[in-house]
Amino acid sequence: MRVNWIINTAGDALGRMDASPGLTGLAPFFRRCAGIAKRSVLVVIFSIVAGNAYAVPGLQDWDVVTWPGGSTGPNSYPVTGGNITIQQTGATNRFLLNTPEINTIDTGGTGERVLDHFLQFSNTGETITITISFDHTVGVSNVQFNLYDIDTGANFIDQAVVTATDTSSNALNPASITTSGCNTQVNANTVQGTCTSPNNGTAGNVTFTFDQVAIQQITIVYSNQAVTTTPGTQAITLHDISFDYPQVNLSVIKDDGALIYTPGGTSSYTLTVNNSGPDDAVNALVSDTLPAGVSINGSWSCTPSGSASCISGSVSALASGTGNINQQVDIPAGSSVVFTVPVSFSSDPGAY
Repeated sequence: MRVNWIINTAGDALGRMDASPGLTGLAPFFRRCAGIAKRSVLVVIFSIVAGNAYAVPGLQDWDVVTWPGGSTGPNSYPVTGGNITIQQTGATNRFLLNTPEINTIDTGGTGERVLDHFLQFSNTGETITITISFDHTVGVSNVQFNLYDIDTGANFIDQAVVTATDTSSNALNPASITTSGCNTQVNANTVQGTCTSPNNGTAGNVTFTFDQVAIQQITIVYSNQAVTTTPGTQAITLHDISFDYPQVNLSVIKDDGALIYTPGGTSSYTLTVNNSGPDDAVNALVSDTLPAGVSINGSWSCTPSGSASCISGSVSALASGTGNINQQVDIPAGSSVVFTVPVSFSSDPGAY
């Protein structure tokens, strides 16, 4: 919200709001009082609360998009809140039959289109890495997808290692892995085939779920674990990718507790950012620039409440600094951070 303030001919403060993206409207202006030896400054602060918001579900659906046959990307698709980009790297020369491609050859019993990868590795040291990237600034949450045809066959044992990275570059393992009859989970992020699943059967299906927030990238490393120099042909198919695009209901209140100040004097104000949810605000950037004639008088400080943190990625951390505020914070639903800023006012009326 952009808030423009004007002074009418009678010297009263009139506020005019123009709708535009944002959370706060801050309009400081200064009124010089003629005929008064000690000039005063009037600071008007307006607070705007963001409208109701919620996590919006998103889906990468292979039934409604195209993939250039044989392409290893990166290929990008618009989804809720941004774009998703998928790319294959590694031993891409081992792909067969114009794959990767979208088809209905091995659909895990769903009959829906999938992104198919059909290949023949030359040894157990080769891998294919499938990278799924979200360009959403705050990442996404609750990512879930299925891999099909994770099984065994003539001279091959499928293996898939699946991890994620969040917006703070932290490595994440799936919150859960659901296997089927022809595969098993061998550790926190890895599944291997144990028997042969028929084409379009369900025995090779695996569901990966990440319930974390701020997810920026999913990485799937696919390989053959059979001890042989002549592995058989094998396949892995990627079904639709679902996720939540997190949104938050933030309110920002800026308050100095007074209206009239004297040039040359000092004061302080607080900047309170509250998240009423339903989702967590991770890596939220709080910026505040002092207006002309006003300067920092010492250091500002930030204090969290609830389970918030004034330093993103830390737990319940305090923060402080000098100059304008430009701080990344974590504010879970139901929590807040409060910045306290000491300021001084110029004694020169022309500075305003």
